[in-house]
Amino acid sequence: MQDAIAKGQVFIGSKDRGFSVAEGLASINAKDPGFGFTLKTPDRHYHFSADSHQDRHEWMTILEHVLNLPMSPQDSKILYRSSTI
Repeated sequence: MQDAIAKGQVFIGSKDRGFSVAEGLASINAKDPGFGFTLKTPDRHYHFSADSHQDRHEWMTILEHVLNLPMSPQDSKILYRSSTI
C-alpha cells in the first residue's frame, strides 16, 4: 500500500483540524539556534530553523495564511487516508 503523503512532504491542513505553527522548537530538548519554529500536526511536530528573524517571520506568516484556509474535499480525503494508515 502506498502512503497517502509521499516521503519528504508535509501535509498542511487547517487550524480547525488541529494544525498550527509556533515560534521556537516546541516539545524537544534541543537548543534553539535562535530562529526555530514548529509546525504542529495532529500526528507529529515538525521543527524548522530559519536563517534570520525576518526569514522565520516570512515562513510563519505564509504558514499561518495556509492554516487559515478551509480544506478542500480532496485535502480532507488525504488527511483521512494518512490518519488511517
